Amino acid sequence: MSSRPGVALQDVLFEEGPHIVQRGEEDYYLRYRLATGPDERPALRMVVGARKTKDKAFYFFIAPISQPERGNTIERPLASDGVTEFAQHSAVYWLNPDGSEIPLEVRREFEHTE
Repeated sequence: MSSRPGVALQDVLFEEGPHIVQRGEEDYYLRYRLATGPDERPALRMVVGARKTKDKAFYFFIAPISQPERGNTIERPLASDGVTEFAQHSAVYWLNPDGSEIPLEVRREFEHTE
């Protein structure tokens, strides 16, 4: 399987577009939620790739697979890709097949205490 972007971000329908969620001081996640198609059928699950350079980290869609994505929120821990430090400096981007880079917003989530 290719480790290069194969699907442009603007070619995918989202209920919630890709962004980074921060929980606590060091827990960061890539989060997104695909939309159902115009005929209300589930979208196809997308294979996500990750890459990093000296000063930036990138996420991208490689290709869809023939497994339905039923509108669930997807969260991928940045630690598993070794890119947490890039999120701490707002240096995580979405990479499109044409090489264009879209900065991913970092949203802090506060834990509720009772």
